[in-house]
Amino acid sequence: MDQPGYADFRARREATIWQRLNRILFVLLFLAVWLGIISLFVPPYKKMQGLDLMKEGETIFRLEPAKATKSAPKR
Repeated sequence: MDQPGYADFRARREATIWQRLNRILFVLLFLAVWLGIISLFVPPYKKMQGLDLMKEGETIFRLEPAKATKSAPKR
């Protein structure tokens, strides 16, 4: 014979287990969608970063930072 409060406790415990599993499933689903979106944007971004893309007849000017030169020590 079950005690009156035990069945209620067991039902609440099972409910919290399902709530945790649902939360974990939601987080995994969110991460999967996020990774899917990122994977769609990464290849075009990498392609855009290659500065050798140009149209026919177009001139590309590249500005590179000046290299630091070591000056001779002054005496």
